[in-house]
Amino acid sequence: MGSVANGIGTGRWVIAPGLAGAFMFAEWFQVFPVLSYQYLSKPISNDTTAVNDPIHGITLQFISVFALSEKAFIVVTPMFNQHYMNGTGSFSYIQELSFGYMVAPKGQISAYLKGDFKDKLYQMSVGYIVFF
Repeated sequence: MGSVANGIGTGRWVIAPGLAGAFMFAEWFQVFPVLSYQYLSKPISNDTTAVNDPIHGITLQFISVFALSEKAFIVVTPMFNQHYMNGTGSFSYIQELSFGYMVAPKGQISAYLKGDFKDKLYQMSVGYIVFF
């Protein structure tokens, strides 16, 4: 929903069809593996530093949910990405970590951390989520 002109987003359309599964190891621990093909369109910006060709790739991720109590949970998601499947591939490992705590029936405090270790990009957020 961002604008490349405002520095938000890459100006690409992303299509990622895939297969997902679910493994319920215990009431407090579930794993959801997702294998997806990714197509990133040619960017619409005129940024000459960006790769201006469409990008093809594949991603394998394991969304692992740990219920700490009836109100608290942690989600750990390791992701393995392989882009440019035409022989000039670029492999990356990304780790996401989320924490949520229900403080009210429709209110949750949340924290999120994401690390892209290949490109050394990190993201963190803390917030309050209201469910309607």
